[in-house]
Amino acid sequence: MVFAEIRIDNGMKTTEIVNVNKHFAPIFVKKLKEVTSNNIKSVSESSIADELLKYKELLESGLLTQYEFDEQKQKLLNK
Repeated sequence: MVFAEIRIDNGMKTTEIVNVNKHFAPIFVKKLKEVTSNNIKSVSESSIADELLKYKELLESGLLTQYEFDEQKQKLLNK
């Protein structure tokens, strides 16, 4: 049986998984990419929600007009 190594680098730390069956390594990597891709989308969606909340607070405090709020909201939702 032939083994492979998988390295996962998140920018701060590299994790190594050793002695992975070479047949299953590409399947594992593909699944890992799918999972991390989904998580990245979740983060960006929550960032949009966070931005909307910030603009809403500015609107309620009187620092933004309704027109300015609507304009910023449209920009965020069209990303």
